[in-house]
Amino acid sequence: MEVTALSKSIQGINIILLLFSTKIIMVFNTGETSDELKAKYNPEGSLLRRVQLRMLDMLLYFDTVCKEQHISYRLDGGTLLGAVRHGGFIPWDDDLDVAIDSQEDYKRILQYIKNHPHPQFVLQHKKTDKGFNNIWFTIRDVKSEYIHLDEETAKHDNLRKYRGLQIDVFPYEPKRIRTLSLFCKKMMRFNTKYLLLRHKILSNMLFGVQRNFIHPLFNIISSFFGNKNKYMISYGTPFNNVFPRSIMKPYKSLTFEGHEFPVPADADKFLTIQYGNYMDLPPIDNRNHHNVTFKIWD
Repeated sequence: MEVTALSKSIQGINIILLLFSTKIIMVFNTGETSDELKAKYNPEGSLLRRVQLRMLDMLLYFDTVCKEQHISYRLDGGTLLGAVRHGGFIPWDDDLDVAIDSQEDYKRILQYIKNHPHPQFVLQHKKTDKGFNNIWFTIRDVKSEYIHLDEETAKHDNLRKYRGLQIDVFPYEPKRIRTLSLFCKKMMRFNTKYLLLRHKILSNMLFGVQRNFIHPLFNIISSFFGNKNKYMISYGTPFNNVFPRSIMKPYKSLTFEGHEFPVPADADKFLTIQYGNYMDLPPIDNRNHHNVTFKIWD
């Protein structure tokens, strides 16, 4: 990130940079340093660090495929936050988020991965896994397991064929209308909370109606009334932030775990919209927000 951009990202944030010889020590708002966070959450050789390195392999695979197929993608969500704030994974993070800001490219990469399967990293969406009720697709590792500790969420996981470590691949589009997005979000939550475990047939019917009728109808409405310079994740996801095109494109490059990956044009503004004061660390009790553990094997 350029010096000016970095200056903006830390302006007004309780971060102290202490110089000891040539080493810079970052002290976060909680009083913790980067080294202390790594020692506490993901030291080398720990289970979580092994999980993160496996996901890094998955990301490098996805990056290679996108480059070969001339498909633009970028880091998103907590992965982008980790790149900016930590230079890699958030120390306690356990998944990866990427985004594709074009429906055409999104469909192309999905079809390519489906037609050219990897021996270890598999495509997961409704057509490859009947228990997967999300409109976006995921890449899963078949030599690991991502285990939710919450009993209700674990029951949802048990409906799925693939339950390994994951990369969520989110489709973003211009001309989305936030009120329509909120309506789709409520439908999805109703399906997940009340139908998925109790009335599987009704759940699948509602999912089909939403994906095959409501989303296409809303896409037509959006093509007339949406703003081409505002982007949102496609209809049917639980996320409703609106991002101006000017902060998203053209993509820049940022280091994540020692490798360069594409990020939004203004990662600071993007993350501020998504998280607010994103350079502050959350309270310790809120850090394992997915409430998970793992199994991993080689």
